Amino acid sequence: MGHVGTCRQSGWAGIIDQRQYCEPVSDLWRGASQASQRFAARALDYDRFRPRYPDGVFDVIMQVTKLSVGAAMIEVGAGTGIATESLVQRGLEVTAIEPAAEMAAVAEAKLGHRAQFFVGRLEDYSVGHSVELVASFNAWHWVQPEVALDRVAELIEPSGFLALIWTEVIAWGQGPFEERLTEVFGSPWVKRLEHVDGSMQPIRDDDRFDDFQVRHYPFRRSLDAETFVAVTKTYGGHRTDQQYEVIKRIIDSEFGGSGGEGGGCCPVHRAASLINARSPGPIRRLRATRVPSNVLDRRDVQIEP
Repeated sequence: MGHVGTCRQSGWAGIIDQRQYCEPVSDLWRGASQASQRFAARALDYDRFRPRYPDGVFDVIMQVTKLSVGAAMIEVGAGTGIATESLVQRGLEVTAIEPAAEMAAVAEAKLGHRAQFFVGRLEDYSVGHSVELVASFNAWHWVQPEVALDRVAELIEPSGFLALIWTEVIAWGQGPFEERLTEVFGSPWVKRLEHVDGSMQPIRDDDRFDDFQVRHYPFRRSLDAETFVAVTKTYGGHRTDQQYEVIKRIIDSEFGGSGGEGGGCCPVHRAASLINARSPGPIRRLRATRVPSNVLDRRDVQIEP
C-alpha cells in the first residue's frame, strides 16, 4: 500500500506532549470498491457476527456534542446498521450512507423508516441541509481523505462534530493462543492498524477542524471456534480455508472452544477508540480522556477478532 507523508505540529492536550505528527496518509480508500463487494458477499454474516459497540461510546458522543432528540446527523459507511441502531435509539435523525447495496438492505430491513438510507459513497452525497454530526464506525479509512473532508465541511454546521470510531486489538486472547496463531500464519496477527493513523492525518492537517478528543473503551467477548472463524472472515484478508480449519481445531482441542459463544475460546481483548474533531466555528481545545474499563456496564463487554 502506497502512502504520502504529511506533517503538522499538534498535540493531544492533557495526555500526550506536543509533538510533530508525520504519519503516512492512508490510501486504503483506493480499494474501497473491492472491499464493498467483499462485504456485500457476507452481509448477513457481517450483521450476525460483528460485535456491537459499547453503550459508553454513544453516551459520550451525545454528551460531548450536546445533541438533542431530533438532531440531524450522517453516518458514513453504515454497513448493516450495527451502530445506526444505537444512534436512532438515542433520538437522532440519521442518514446512513453505505456503498454496498446488500449491506444497506440489511440495515433498512432492521430499521425501516427510523433512518434514511443513501446507497453510495460520501464523496458522491449531497443534500440541501446541514447536520450537527458526521460519524463513522470502522469505516473512515475507506473514504478519499481530501474529498471526504471537503464534503464534511460543506455538510456540517459551524461548531458541529466529526466523530470517528475504530476498534483495535489489545490482546488476541491469552499468550498461548497468540503464539498458536503466529505458528499457523507464520507471523503475529496485527493489532495496531497503520491505516487508522493514516486516515486521521489529513484531519490533523486541516485547519477547518480542531484538535482531537480521544477516549478509549476496552471491551471483550469469548467466542467458540465456529464464531471466531466466521467473524474473522468478515474482515477479509489472505487466509486460506485450510488455515481456518487449523484455527478451529486449535480452539476446540486446546482452548475448550466448543461451548458456544460466551463459553469457548480464550477471550480476545480490544478497545474502541472514539475520536472527535470539532468543525469550523468558535475554537475550543478539547481534552483527551482515557476512560477506565471499570466504568463500563458489563453488558457492553464484547470482543471481535
